Amino acid sequence: MGKNMETKIQRPKVNSKKQGFKKGSFFLISIFGIIIVSTFYLLYSLNFQNNFMPNTQAFGVDISNKDVNEAADLLHSKLDNMEFKIYEDSSVVYTITSKEIDLKKDYHPFLKDLMKRQNPALWGVKTLAFASNNDEHSNDIKLTINNESLKRIEDKLKTNLSKDRSAPVDAKIIRDGDEYKLVKEIDGNTISFAKLENKIRNNINNANAKITIEKDDYEQPKIRENNSTLQKNFKQIQLIQGTKITYQVANSATIEVPKSDITNWINYDNNQVDLNTQSIYNYISNINGNYSTVGITRNFKTSDGAMIKVSGGTYGRQIKVNDDTAQFKNALLKGATTKITASVIGQGLDEANPDNIGNTYVEVSKAKQHEWVYVDGKLFIDANIVTGKPNKKNDTPTGTFVIWNKQSPSVLKGFNDDGSRYSSPVTYWMPIDYTGVGLHDSPWQPKYGGDWYVNNGSHGCINNPPDVIAKYYPVLKIGTPVIIY
Repeated sequence: MGKNMETKIQRPKVNSKKQGFKKGSFFLISIFGIIIVSTFYLLYSLNFQNNFMPNTQAFGVDISNKDVNEAADLLHSKLDNMEFKIYEDSSVVYTITSKEIDLKKDYHPFLKDLMKRQNPALWGVKTLAFASNNDEHSNDIKLTINNESLKRIEDKLKTNLSKDRSAPVDAKIIRDGDEYKLVKEIDGNTISFAKLENKIRNNINNANAKITIEKDDYEQPKIRENNSTLQKNFKQIQLIQGTKITYQVANSATIEVPKSDITNWINYDNNQVDLNTQSIYNYISNINGNYSTVGITRNFKTSDGAMIKVSGGTYGRQIKVNDDTAQFKNALLKGATTKITASVIGQGLDEANPDNIGNTYVEVSKAKQHEWVYVDGKLFIDANIVTGKPNKKNDTPTGTFVIWNKQSPSVLKGFNDDGSRYSSPVTYWMPIDYTGVGLHDSPWQPKYGGDWYVNNGSHGCINNPPDVIAKYYPVLKIGTPVIIY
């Protein structure tokens, strides 16, 4: 071969007509296949006009490819064999079967609605999807229960579950020794059967086989530790309990009121805190009984030198119990630790010796019908007098009295023995008790002393000759003792 020679490669000739035929055949086959598949898909979709699509569940039951009646039968079959187990602390305490309560449900409306909502054309997609429940549309299912049977079961359950349980205890304020304490509530485990029965019925209605007794199903304390009223009352009690009272009774005593007594005075009725006024009054009255000199028995030396004992009368000092009761209450309710000085009323020497009535006084002897007036330890004047007629109604009382008022002139008023009223003007009037007995002039008396008083005595007063009382009236002051024996 020369250098100008070229090598030529021969290529086979393609039949263009034959190649076009093959492409056309493949296309036709594909179209035909699609038509066949589509036709099959559409025809098979018709199956789901009256049957549920694949992967369809209701209440945990597979109802795929079932019509409404077949699906209803399947659901009824499950319902007929249901057991509703009641759990407490992870243990089954009772089991209720659907047959016991004749439980029935009409699933047809629900299933028909479910059938309407499915799209048969999507059966392929549904086939590839996960199974899903459709319970969220079950609200219209009609349920029937034999209520008498369920009530019998609930009563039996109540009997069985009421044994060996602790009832809840309310938080409360209690007395513990010399103080009140706040005690926390106790929850207990007594079942609230109203709640439990409601839970049982709701679970049965929703075909929930597991019913759990939880803490909220127990009876709850009505009052807990953080209750606002309870807290308010306890703070008030603590305020009172923490109060310290020092009671100063004149020069006789300084008393630290014991905590136990303060606790005894607290009144708590679960709603409000108050103080027992009568108890405080009694406490102060007891102190007054030891301190008061009013009406006590005194040793007295008469003008003739005899030593006698005289009891009764109005002379002396005593505590104003009502006033001090109010002071105590006010201090305790405010929690004000304080010193309270006893409120004192009456006349008398503020001394430890109650026999000491001083050096100025009036002495009256009913037996001798005589009167002595001493001023600054010396006999100022003495005279015969007339005391009350000696009977239960008019007899002059005995004791140590006090002149608590003076009037000049005055009018004495009262009742006679026959019930008629009297009104007697006098020049000098000095009452010594609170029933109308006193010292006064009596110009109507024709005589004094002796036994004149037996039939002509007064209504209880000490009748004085006008010239005698005229002399000592200006000298005697309010608060002067009058000893009658």
